[in-house]
Amino acid sequence: MRAAFFGFRKLFLIENPLKSSPHFSGTWVEGSISYDRGVFFGTMAYLKLLHVLFVFTWVGSLLSLTRMLGYQGKETPEVQMRLGRILKRIYFFVDLPSMILAVTFGVILLFVREIDWKAPWLHMKLTLAFFFIVCDVICGFQIVKVSRKPIVGRGIPYKILHGVTALLLIAILFAIYILKQKAA
Repeated sequence: MRAAFFGFRKLFLIENPLKSSPHFSGTWVEGSISYDRGVFFGTMAYLKLLHVLFVFTWVGSLLSLTRMLGYQGKETPEVQMRLGRILKRIYFFVDLPSMILAVTFGVILLFVREIDWKAPWLHMKLTLAFFFIVCDVICGFQIVKVSRKPIVGRGIPYKILHGVTALLLIAILFAIYILKQKAA
């Protein structure tokens, strides 16, 4: 039993909790543990890693999908139909699951970590993330539309969607790295 307990401690702790650590604010009692959120710092690192991994996958697939939509108008109708099917597969098997998992892990991180809910950078990040989700849904509807019927024209609206998506990404990174550091 004691070996299993210490294995549990290794799994969820990065530092030795008996030392004074900013990640541990509970108290150790012989044979039992009293803890708060700080004990599960190792789990938090894995949650954050998964969130960032799925955000990278989501953003990369969304940027490439919007760019491919923009260039699809230059192709012949037969090639456009084939590209439409490929784009649809990428959207439904890569982009959409990545978005769902990134948002899920982000929400879990919001409620598990202690966060200052009044911080301006957090409100900016969440608002921009909402608009990023809206861009993704718009892209999904456009992909379904072009997979049924070829694009007529040069694809300017898709290139604009690509630009808006890139600007939202830059704004989210600005909120996370610049505004968060100024607030700290």
